Amino acid sequence: ASSTALITWNSNEPADSQVEYGLTASYGNTTPLAPQFVTAHGVGLTGLQANTLYHYRVLSKDASGNLATSADFTFTTSASGGVLFSDNFNVATLDLNKWSRGNNSGNQAAIANNALELRSQGSQSGWVITKQAFVAQNTIVAVKVVQPNNDGDLGMTPTFNLGSGNGIFDQSNWYRFYVYRNQASGPYLLYAQWSKAGAVNGLDVTGNLVINGAVYLRLRCDAAQIYFEASLDGVSWMTAYSEPFALPGYSLSNAFYYELAAYKSSINGVCTVDDFSITGSNSAAAELASASSFAAAPAAMPSDFALSQNYPNPFSRNSGAATRMNLALPQPGRVRAVIYNLQGQEVKRLHESTFAAGSHVLQWNGANEEGEAVSSGAYLLRVIFEGESAERAVMTRRIILMK
Repeated sequence: ASSTALITWNSNEPADSQVEYGLTASYGNTTPLAPQFVTAHGVGLTGLQANTLYHYRVLSKDASGNLATSADFTFTTSASGGVLFSDNFNVATLDLNKWSRGNNSGNQAAIANNALELRSQGSQSGWVITKQAFVAQNTIVAVKVVQPNNDGDLGMTPTFNLGSGNGIFDQSNWYRFYVYRNQASGPYLLYAQWSKAGAVNGLDVTGNLVINGAVYLRLRCDAAQIYFEASLDGVSWMTAYSEPFALPGYSLSNAFYYELAAYKSSINGVCTVDDFSITGSNSAAAELASASSFAAAPAAMPSDFALSQNYPNPFSRNSGAATRMNLALPQPGRVRAVIYNLQGQEVKRLHESTFAAGSHVLQWNGANEEGEAVSSGAYLLRVIFEGESAERAVMTRRIILMK
């Protein structure tokens, strides 16, 4: 866009995010520090001049205080911006020139207090979808989730059925970016999900982001990739997940509709959203060379199976936060992840499904299969990976749960 840019980079261990930028290599402007420790970084620049060359460098500091500073990079803003669609919902009723509202009987999505409330009755979804389809290539689709619920999403699809009780979920091809929660209280989580020719899969992508209230979500597409990005302030963005765009039979040059939906709000709560927009994207991306011992080159596909120690460890169920483990898969394959007590009894089966190659996050909230809190003490996470090339690997991590 003419007045904004998105700077993205990767580090090979969690670190904070900041960008220096300006009209020369002396910079002169610095973004607010984004203190969240992440490995996929995204920082937005605003208030830029149109058709102008900018210099910038990125800075990341890890938990030990080691600072990495990139080399100087440049980008040029476009001559003019392009807002393709926007709605701040500051109207009395849903603008039906912009949106189609699912006509399923349980859909109660409606405007309230200058925002869109996604609510429903029974086992249905409250949902709306853009009336017009938009070519996805080089776009950013963003929404502010003012009040998350336990199952609300931003989605994109080439097709839809207004009679569906669950939005675009029953279509064969789509991407969805969820805010969700699998317990009654505590931080909300992020989930990237997709249906490819009817095969539904996905993964938790919360990472180190702690979501206790409003959160911004966006789906960003360049010429070949789709990025699932989140922000706590709408300025500094974290790339939660990305992959080559892969809906069978479609490419980013096709047109897609965009959904806002919340499932079963009588149990999961009402999801309130605001400030939806679709804009043309002209973002810049930095690739860190060896700025320090922990600065990384662009993120690459893992070469080996790996499972990190959980963090935090010990962790407390009473804090409301789950403990998380980073999982690296060098190829697609089946993952079986199970929590055991020290007597060898199965406590909780976290996953038993096929995962794509790449980086994933496993998490456990200290509950058993029935959703009941388990007692404090030591537990074992055992992960078995069976790759599509017949590679097999097993790893175990010791987890300490405290009250």
